Amino acid sequence: MLKNYQKIRETQLDSVIEKCSNSIKEMHRPIYQTNTATKAEISAKINTTTKMLSTSLDYETYMHIKTENVNTKEVLIHGYISSYNINTFNGRIYTTEVNRAVPFELSYYLKNEKKVIRLIVNSLRENALKVKERKKLKCLVQKVESVKGKLKKYIIISISIDRDTDDED
Repeated sequence: MLKNYQKIRETQLDSVIEKCSNSIKEMHRPIYQTNTATKAEISAKINTTTKMLSTSLDYETYMHIKTENVNTKEVLIHGYISSYNINTFNGRIYTTEVNRAVPFELSYYLKNEKKVIRLIVNSLRENALKVKERKKLKCLVQKVESVKGKLKKYIIISISIDRDTDDED
């Protein structure tokens, strides 16, 4: 039994889920692609004790992970870039609307816009350097949600400096 542990925050768990989701999808491959299995059971071994996890993997769990609903209604969010990958055009934005960093991807039309990339990189730089007078970004986004309505990520449609909170460019 673990005696010393830290409480896991929702944002930490969201980050773990984001990082592991492709691996979990791949664990389902014998079920959905090759049809060599209908179910997978996962066990955990701690020291000498092996314990089965209560949830098994099946086609239903695969569909739950795979299915994403893009809400076509555009909403406005405000925040700061906390990570960005120049190769995938994906990152995370800390939004004041949900008070946590949420994964994002740039819409197809923004991926080659130098002005957009400059805004993202500058926001990331200011955030990383802990600049006191950071420029908050204003983004028009579409929400990507799980089947049960949990926010998974944003698709950024437009992005600019939030002039209501910052007068500089």
